[in-house]
Amino acid sequence: MRTLLFTLILPAAISMAQETKPAAAALEPAKSEAETPGPTGSIELGYRAIPNLSGSLLTYRSIVNLGEGPRVLGAEVAFPGGKFYDTFFIRMNNWGGDPYNSARLLAEKHGIYRFTFAYRNTAYFNALPSFANPLGKFNERSFDQKQRFFDADLDLLPGKRLTPFFGVSRQAARGSGVSPIVFDANSYAAATQVDYAYTTGRAGLRLSLERFHVTFEHAEAKFHDDQTLTIDTRNTGNRTTSYLGQILFVGNGKDEYAIEGRNSTTGVHFTAAMTNWLDLSGQFYYTRPSTKVRFSENVTGLFILLDQLRFTTGIQSFTQNELAQPRTSGNAAAELRPFKRLRIIESISTDKLNNNVAVPVTWNYNEQRLEGFLDLTNWLTLRAGHKYTWGESFMPRGQLDQAQGSERAQLRRQSFIGGVVVRPVKNFTINADTEVATGDRAWFRTTLTDFDSLRIRARYQLNAKWMAAGNFVRIHGSNPSWAGNYAYANTAGGVSLHFTPSTRWSALAEYTRGALFSDIQFRDPSTFGALRSLYRDNSHAATFLLDANLHSRLKLTAGGTMLKTAGTRPTSFYQPQGRITVPMRKNCELFGEWRYYGFGELFYAPEAFRTHQITAGIRLMTVPKK
Repeated sequence: MRTLLFTLILPAAISMAQETKPAAAALEPAKSEAETPGPTGSIELGYRAIPNLSGSLLTYRSIVNLGEGPRVLGAEVAFPGGKFYDTFFIRMNNWGGDPYNSARLLAEKHGIYRFTFAYRNTAYFNALPSFANPLGKFNERSFDQKQRFFDADLDLLPGKRLTPFFGVSRQAARGSGVSPIVFDANSYAAATQVDYAYTTGRAGLRLSLERFHVTFEHAEAKFHDDQTLTIDTRNTGNRTTSYLGQILFVGNGKDEYAIEGRNSTTGVHFTAAMTNWLDLSGQFYYTRPSTKVRFSENVTGLFILLDQLRFTTGIQSFTQNELAQPRTSGNAAAELRPFKRLRIIESISTDKLNNNVAVPVTWNYNEQRLEGFLDLTNWLTLRAGHKYTWGESFMPRGQLDQAQGSERAQLRRQSFIGGVVVRPVKNFTINADTEVATGDRAWFRTTLTDFDSLRIRARYQLNAKWMAAGNFVRIHGSNPSWAGNYAYANTAGGVSLHFTPSTRWSALAEYTRGALFSDIQFRDPSTFGALRSLYRDNSHAATFLLDANLHSRLKLTAGGTMLKTAGTRPTSFYQPQGRITVPMRKNCELFGEWRYYGFGELFYAPEAFRTHQITAGIRLMTVPKK
């Protein structure tokens, strides 16, 4: 990536240097410069300072994770068309140490090829002290990883009837963390190393005719996911009492997980305009994954084996398995327009998988949908339909289930769909959609068998200066079960107002109110007693942004975001900000930016943090020659 950064900065610097030639040099003949203009672009360099950071550093890194130091905040360069390309463009953002940076490249020769490359680098850190912390010391499910992603795609003969395409994608992660090693009656926090990668290569062919489009695609993937958990000092685990008079502990030990596999996918999807009143579409995919899993464990210490009712000073084990899980999925749809104002859409989808293990896992999911759209008038559209969802699965039984063989689960649900689009006056649109579902069988305890949902969106462009929008979402549902009822409710509504009185300044204000409720009963595996998990969250979120051009290119941006919640875990978050840009020359601007981050929790006060951040820098750009 250093080469890419050099390639981006150098043309911009050369071009800007050319613009500052002495006046005498400007009188010289232009020669070939006018015929072949140079690259255009800009680069934004800055330095971020954090004068103070008070509170929890772990929480700050888990949520914000911005650090001090020099940064390439943004850069882009576009090269003029040449023999081998019509378009060549590079863009980069947030390089130099920020937790998320990206780069994108586009090269294209019209009718010959189109190539795109995208790269992302993410520093994933998650170590909230209050999560998975039974002893009040540290998070036993923490991560500190570097994740990298890239996608490269090449289309040949774009826009032609036959377009071959190729692509490569890769995502990989390496890092450390903390995970527990679990034994009977105790668990022990262990240092963890993670190494993960998934690489996919794909190729295909697109055929585009006047009324028919079809795409054939094949992809091959390879992946591995390795984890190593290590304990090298005496660790008494999370148990605070003895067990039958003995202190359980791990002296040293290691758990190793190694997963590797391949995946082959073949697919086809098409659209066809059969007549002026009938369109057909569909897609089909067949996937053939295979996976090898190895696990080894070697630990010493003092442990209890509950199935044998005895103590032991060491545990060693090794196991491996191979799994093939072919999967077939597809969907088909038909759109019928028997009259000018009526559209009828029928669709069906299916998803099936199975494996080859001794106790097989099978999954069969299906959905059929029928919808109609009627334009009653120019300002009123009605929508109505029905959706039927059904399926069946067989999975291994839980460890506490003494029955033999697989456990069968079924899914049955009927849904009635409705909607309306109203355009009462010019530039005013209201959309409303609803779904009411009833069912008697579900795969999972957290699957809603009965629910009703409502979504309303409205947008009003009063004039060129004022634009208002609003939205409302409501989902209420439940899943009655022999093990206990599950109730869920989520309601949220918001409004936004955008005011642009002139080209010199604009303002945006948004407010959202939300309420989330979840109530589920479950069984304690050690006592089989009934327990209840109840969660409530009532939130207020607001955003205000002001953009003003004070004089010439002197720009001011101010505003911020706030979030305040009440309920099970009351939380507050504030992020005001301000930025000013001062022009120095036609191709040079100075800028300064201030941000404040404030986070607090009523019941977890040690996780709060507050910090100010100040960024100053310069933006250099090329100026088009007249």
